[in-house]
Amino acid sequence: MILSSAIRAHVYSEAVDMRKSIDALAQIVSRCMGMNPLSGHVFVFIGRRRDKAKLLVWDRHGFWVLYKRLERGRFTDP
Repeated sequence: MILSSAIRAHVYSEAVDMRKSIDALAQIVSRCMGMNPLSGHVFVFIGRRRDKAKLLVWDRHGFWVLYKRLERGRFTDP
């Protein structure tokens, strides 16, 4: 994965079921956010309890999904 200053992070404003797959997250990006999931930008999804997050990123070879679970605390609103 190549990161540069041209890459932007887009946070989805609604809670997302953390069981969603890469394909389901990509559909949210295209249908709900109106963006191209193949753009190379980072798309951030937060779970209902705000203690889990998934990041969806496309690089030249496929999608990356990064998953973070907080042991304490919650993610704040962007």
